[in-house]
Amino acid sequence: MKKKQTILSVSLSNGRLKALSIVKNTIGQSWERPGRHVSLDTLRDALEEAIHHTQFPGTQLAMLVDHPRLATRTIQIPPMVLTDLLPFLERKVQQEKPWEGPAAWRYRIGLEARGKLHIHLDIWPQDYIDTIVHICQELGLSLRQLAPLSALSESQLSTLPVEPGKGSILITLLEGKIIIVAGKEDGTPIWTRHLFPAQDWVPLGERVGTEVNRTMMFITQQTNIKFPCIWFWNDEERLTAGEIQPHVNTPLVPFPIKPDWNYWLWVGAMLPVNLPSNFTPTQVLQAPLRNTLTKTFVAMLAAFILFGVGTTSVIEGYLARHRTAIQTMTEQVTAIQQDQAQWESRLMSLDTKRQWAQSVSETTTPELEGPFLSYLGSIIPTQVILRKAFVERTQDGWNVELDGSTSTNLAATLLLVDQFIQQLANGPYHVTLHEDWRDQLLTQTATPSNERPLYRFTLKGTMS
Repeated sequence: MKKKQTILSVSLSNGRLKALSIVKNTIGQSWERPGRHVSLDTLRDALEEAIHHTQFPGTQLAMLVDHPRLATRTIQIPPMVLTDLLPFLERKVQQEKPWEGPAAWRYRIGLEARGKLHIHLDIWPQDYIDTIVHICQELGLSLRQLAPLSALSESQLSTLPVEPGKGSILITLLEGKIIIVAGKEDGTPIWTRHLFPAQDWVPLGERVGTEVNRTMMFITQQTNIKFPCIWFWNDEERLTAGEIQPHVNTPLVPFPIKPDWNYWLWVGAMLPVNLPSNFTPTQVLQAPLRNTLTKTFVAMLAAFILFGVGTTSVIEGYLARHRTAIQTMTEQVTAIQQDQAQWESRLMSLDTKRQWAQSVSETTTPELEGPFLSYLGSIIPTQVILRKAFVERTQDGWNVELDGSTSTNLAATLLLVDQFIQQLANGPYHVTLHEDWRDQLLTQTATPSNERPLYRFTLKGTMS
């Protein structure tokens, strides 16, 4: 790591609070609050005790949370651009949240297959986040990470040895919660499942094995990813690999290391700030940078003022010692300025005559239509049929109108036309087109299912 961190890592799950002090990337003291259930009402006191017992000397805080109010959902949607995706997810969050009041949410695009996107949503109550941020401000802590406990399991996919073209599946049992995570060969998570407490009549090993089989079968059907093994880790003896293995055909392999909770707290502290599931508000993340910039600006301003005062004193002393020489130089500058004015008058007269001669000699205007149409033929996409190209010269430049159509679907049409417009704008003729073409395409009625789609567009603008 380029910069050594000093950070307090805290996990809060099922009312149990554990903390680990990390000082300049060195593990310090750890502490678990004994016997007492920690809620938002008692979180401030619990964090104060954690700082005291771990002898934490810094201000940064990373916090991993698991709470019944925090919801996790996986939804399947057709592909769409970001400007359409975000409003859609906002509406979905309002439908899925199991409480009244504002919600904060984070999303991650997981599995992409067969024209469908699987979106992983984490939905938290906004008042829950606001309370934690307020407690940190009262304690002088700088919150850097506020993420669900499942982020630990997802982060471990990149540490597993995976063959090229294969995938990985990891089963973890953290604080009594079973999490199944599947990822690509580079460790990117594509599927995360949270299992609720098992029913009494179904053995836990059988239930986990069944859910793992379903996960593997679904991903294999959607993609060509294969899973040579299943990695397994738990922090207690409640579930063993031997209880799961009879219910799955893929061999279970123990996690490469035997981590304790100090390891998991270390992992939580080292998660990147730009983690998709980090619920820390942007203004809180930017606060340390703003403070640093403010201090730097004040220091620079003070240095500038001191430098300005010193420079002014030096200049005043120099002027006092060389007043006569300055007066002579001023007279010489005045004479030079007078000569300059005379020469400028002569140059203006010559320039006027030159302009008259140029206006007489330039009697024709170069043609532009032919070269521009030739340029259109070299950049137009093969899927686009250009039916009309109109170029008209005006006093201010050139008016351009292009009429065409495509036989692709709407999403591809939008992308093709947008790329075509970008090439026109960045090309040698600098064509600027109006923005109403997108609305034209979006309002067109789709063709019947037994015919190829046909979308028409008209582009109008100017060329400079």
